[in-house]
Amino acid sequence: MEAPTPLRILPDRIQHPFRNMEEDLLLLYRNPSPASILFRHYGWEFPCWTCGYSQKFPFVRDSTGGTRETIFRRATGGGIVPHFSDWTYTLVVGNLHPAWHRPPRDLYDILHGIIARILEEQFSIPSKLNQCQESLCHGAPPDECFRSPVLSDVLHAGTGEKVAGAAIKKTREGILLQGSIQKGPIPGIDWGKFNGIFAQALATSFGCHACPESWPFSNSDNWEPYRARVHSLEWLEK
Repeated sequence: MEAPTPLRILPDRIQHPFRNMEEDLLLLYRNPSPASILFRHYGWEFPCWTCGYSQKFPFVRDSTGGTRETIFRRATGGGIVPHFSDWTYTLVVGNLHPAWHRPPRDLYDILHGIIARILEEQFSIPSKLNQCQESLCHGAPPDECFRSPVLSDVLHAGTGEKVAGAAIKKTREGILLQGSIQKGPIPGIDWGKFNGIFAQALATSFGCHACPESWPFSNSDNWEPYRARVHSLEWLEK
């Protein structure tokens, strides 16, 4: 029987927000292990916001009070996400991995189910998945991710606050899932411990083993379309 492909755990990195988004696209489009799943957690050099691919810069600027130096556009969809105090992660499923054939909604449900379980079982934080079928359940603008939970987002079961959300992009090369867990509603978490438990739970869910990997790119590697299309001056000025 062929051995299952590993969940490849990439090193934690703290980068400029532009570089964080660009590196996610490098992992998607230049995946060195297309038969595997890549997982990474990363931080931000300074507080910022990211917004969904189709959101207009003037709207995001007016909603957040941010500037072109503090607002960065994701290649995935979804709404505005603050990165002031969050735990950010990325999952990339290569197009040669069986999970690439699954509906992206399945991945969303799996990852958020894992997060809710870890918060409950390891950190005694009451958590649940949002069951609201509508795109907007709590009366907040849907463009503001953590004020407008959607189906299967992780909620604090006591306060109802949204704790975790994600956005997904599927291409011929693979699936990119960008996720954020807001730390404010769930203080007291040992995030180093969470990281290890989460990675192991992901590996178990996909029937493989967790395998630490070195970072596959150099500082000179880039994904120019991010600058040219996803975060262009044309977008900033509209």
